[in-house]
Amino acid sequence: MSANVENGGASVMASGTVSARPVARLDGQRILIVEDNQFVARQCQRALTDAGCEVVDVVTSADEAVRVALERRPQLVLMDIYLPGKRDGVDAAIEIFERCGIRSIFASAPADAVVKARAEIARPLAWLPKPFSDRKLLATVESAIVNAEAYPSLLLKSAARDAKNAINIGPKCATRADLKEELPDVLTEVPDLRNPPPASPPSLRRLTFAPLYEKWLAAGSPTNQCRRQKCH
Repeated sequence: MSANVENGGASVMASGTVSARPVARLDGQRILIVEDNQFVARQCQRALTDAGCEVVDVVTSADEAVRVALERRPQLVLMDIYLPGKRDGVDAAIEIFERCGIRSIFASAPADAVVKARAEIARPLAWLPKPFSDRKLLATVESAIVNAEAYPSLLLKSAARDAKNAINIGPKCATRADLKEELPDVLTEVPDLRNPPPASPPSLRRLTFAPLYEKWLAAGSPTNQCRRQKCH
């Protein structure tokens, strides 16, 4: 947890705290908190824990957020945008989504249009502007969970589709026999390129087309007609 506590941190969580009573839909939900303000982080952790959530960790940087998300696999991330270091919360949310399919709630001060456009790549579940109350936090998280259940990550759907359609041939190189088991209908139309039929020798090709060429000349090809006109 960051030791740099902002002087105005106490104003981030506005009035409106809720009683320490679990919320049915939030019970057991695993959440990662990414917040460099110690006061805000503790307030969020307390409110979520009292509502029945499992806070898997509280981290203060983008790199830590990615590492913990990969290791602990939370169901969603409560992500602050403005974090210390070279990378911000948007970078972390995008990487977490691309590598894990886990989406974030951006809990931060109002962001400009450029930041919001970048953040859309991570398919955020919600935006939670600061300052916010415990009640607003829990309502946003609950709504995000409903949204995530109704519209699951497109990345996960794509990964499941790719896994279903993948050809599992193990560590060895693919052979025609391997592919024939997986795609029998397709390979019936595909020749075996490793053993192509022997090409006709040049002399045979000349013998094959020579009679046709002679007939074409005898019939008066355009080339011969031009030559005759020039000669006469």
